[in-house]
Amino acid sequence: MHDERDRLSFPMDFDQRHTLNLYGSYRLRQTVNLSWKYRYGSNFPIPGFFRTQGDGFYLAEGRNLLRTPDYSRLDLRVNKAFFYRAWKLTLYFEVVNLLNRENIRYTGIDRVYGSTSRITLQKNTLFPILPTAGL
Repeated sequence: MHDERDRLSFPMDFDQRHTLNLYGSYRLRQTVNLSWKYRYGSNFPIPGFFRTQGDGFYLAEGRNLLRTPDYSRLDLRVNKAFFYRAWKLTLYFEVVNLLNRENIRYTGIDRVYGSTSRITLQKNTLFPILPTAGL
């Protein structure tokens, strides 16, 4: 992005340069299916004028200099189908984020320490390992 008024050039807030989605499915038996889904993304910039120094975040002159750590998630699912004369019932068990990867996102500024320009950012962790079942 080029901002002519402020004479800034920076990556857009939703500039994710690499994305990978893989899906696989294998029929174990006529009524049992195993599937998996893997998602990877190089993730987005942290929107704002931030830089790192040591373990902390500080205000910076450039915009979107920092990126959120890579996003990675593996989901695994097993389906079992039951066939009846006029209908079908499918039970499933799924584990989302099987590798229990901590995928984070920054949602804003929590606090600014004016004398040092140090800041703390609000951070959310996306869901951890999550088993689900249903029909």
